[in-house]
Amino acid sequence: MASGRACVATDVAGSRDLLVNGQSGLLVPAGDALALGQAIDRLAKSPGDRRRFGHAALTRVLERFTIEHEVHAHEAMYAEALSS
Repeated sequence: MASGRACVATDVAGSRDLLVNGQSGLLVPAGDALALGQAIDRLAKSPGDRRRFGHAALTRVLERFTIEHEVHAHEAMYAEALSS
């Protein structure tokens, strides 16, 4: 995503946090090899989707997953844990 490429991932917790299905990539059910193949095929055949998803993926990373954002989130988590 950070390289501006469209992604295909399984629909599990970590991927769901990063990707917005149909906007910044494609999520497929975990364990569904057919759906995975179809999603990859869709992107292989659709330069427009690849560009659109890739741009949205990069934008999402830059807005939500910068090192500064991650450091701040971890600092807040530790501060909350220590105040309990």
